[in-house]
Amino acid sequence: SVFSLESSLRDVRKVQLKNITRKAQRQMRELAKKLGKKVSWEIVDDHIEVDKMIVEKLSDPLMHILRNCLDHGLEAPDERKKFGKDETGKITISAREEERNFILTISDDGRGIDLDKVREKAISNGFLTAEQLDKMPPGEVTKLIFTAGLSTAKKTTTVSGRGVGMDVVSKNIDELKGSIEVATEKLKGTDTIIS
Repeated sequence: SVFSLESSLRDVRKVQLKNITRKAQRQMRELAKKLGKKVSWEIVDDHIEVDKMIVEKLSDPLMHILRNCLDHGLEAPDERKKFGKDETGKITISAREEERNFILTISDDGRGIDLDKVREKAISNGFLTAEQLDKMPPGEVTKLIFTAGLSTAKKTTTVSGRGVGMDVVSKNIDELKGSIEVATEKLKGTDTIIS
């Protein structure tokens, strides 16, 4: 039947998500060494099979998010000790299927996103007024990181950013008809959820 043929063709196009997660992990290990940061990795359920095109298009956003985790999220070992944390930071990449969607979560146990800096940048760039920001719940403030030109990094490095912000990551996810959300807690870490 046409349905079974379409289903078979979809299956042929599927590849395991680990095609990008394992490659990303290798590259990030090298990066962690360059940055002088200690990091342990946990990859959960990346044997899930996803359409090859989606996996290929997720590669760049995943790398950008992981670079942000390493460069901006995870603290240096001595800084982590000052906060009473283990000097080795942790990054977790986990995947799960939910109905006909799959959800990819990238978590780190770093410093979290400084929402005060996000607010300051939004005001200084003329995106919003202080009054507008005061009325905005923290979850909405977090979403501002997807606005073009709203990086809170003190300087663009060759590691993260490279002139490319989370707005580009969000655009790439939109092109896949997906969504991206960020949950963060000061000194506890950040979760980035791609559906």
